[in-house]
Amino acid sequence: IDFATLTGAARVALGQEIPAFLSNCDELAHDVLSAAVASRDPVWRLPLWHPYEKRIVDSSKVADLRNIPTDGGLGGAITAALYLKQFVGENIK
Repeated sequence: IDFATLTGAARVALGQEIPAFLSNCDELAHDVLSAAVASRDPVWRLPLWHPYEKRIVDSSKVADLRNIPTDGGLGGAITAALYLKQFVGENIK
C-alpha cells in the first residue's frame, strides 16, 4: 500500500509524520490500522464524509462533476477522495 497525498490537505491536517488514508471498506481500514500499530508506523483514517459530495456532484452548471469544491476546497483531502470515488467501481476496495 502506498500512502501519498493527493492535495496536500491531509498533510496540513496531520503533519509530515502521520499519513492519512481514506477507505470505502471498514474491514480493509481495520487491517491497515492494525498493521500500522503492529509495525509502529502510524496512519490516521479520515472519513469519506458523504455530505461533502454535494460540493462536487451536481454543483456545476456545465458539468456533472467538479474537481474543485464549491466552497473553495475546505475538507480538501476528503473531497478529493470523494472525487476519485466517482471513478471506482462499487466492488473495488
